[in-house]
Amino acid sequence: MLRHIVMFNWKPEVTEEQINAVAKGFAHLAEVIDVVIEMKFGKNLAIMDGCFDYAMSADFESADDWMTYRNHPEHIKFATNFASLASETARIQF
Repeated sequence: MLRHIVMFNWKPEVTEEQINAVAKGFAHLAEVIDVVIEMKFGKNLAIMDGCFDYAMSADFESADDWMTYRNHPEHIKFATNFASLASETARIQF
């Protein structure tokens, strides 16, 4: 199994409405891209300082399935629409 994690810090001007749209976008990706086993996402709980604002994790059977997700037209559309909201992004696959 492969787990893909993305963490974001939002630009100061990003609104709650935009963050909610990102959540709807992630939910849509999980629904329409069949190689996604499970996807979870949400806001930082602010339990400690120094954390990112938002995170998403998604599970895949294999690296090939993750590549299918990464190159899927719906994912590309999502990334094109929302990437500009982040001031900083970190990604890892393990």
